[in-house]
Amino acid sequence: LISNHNSVERWHYLELNWSKYLSNVDAVLVKDGIEDDEVIKLKTVAVQSWLYGFEFINTISIITPKTIIFFGNKEKNKLLERFRSEAIKVSKEVVLITKTDKLENKEYDDMFKALAKLGVKTFGIFGNEKQKGRIIELFEERATKAGHVELDVSASVQEMLSVKDAVAI
Repeated sequence: LISNHNSVERWHYLELNWSKYLSNVDAVLVKDGIEDDEVIKLKTVAVQSWLYGFEFINTISIITPKTIIFFGNKEKNKLLERFRSEAIKVSKEVVLITKTDKLENKEYDDMFKALAKLGVKTFGIFGNEKQKGRIIELFEERATKAGHVELDVSASVQEMLSVKDAVAI
């Protein structure tokens, strides 16, 4: 992982530039499914690398200006504990929801309760990156039932990430 301080700085940059690049969505949805040669993950990996310094396979990140909901197994969530601690210092929240191998309804209930609390209705997605895996299928079923809307933000995110920050230099 990149330093947790740098991750928080980048998240702050995202917040400051949200209205410029992402004003039409409530959250950026980063779905990273199972490894598959047919799956394109260019923006998925780019966003995770930019923010976390690492690709988290078989996870879901829901990024808003002030809150990140991260859905991953216990080991992956443990890697983000220090990031969560750093985020709290600047009035940001990282919600870590632990998924089990069984992918139980309660896990998804917790995620969608957190989304409802934030008022998230519209997700920014990477339209050409159709992820695979049970974690993704269950999430998409629930999101559809909950009436969430998805808009492609690929070009906006690419443009935003192309701006070099002090961390990248």
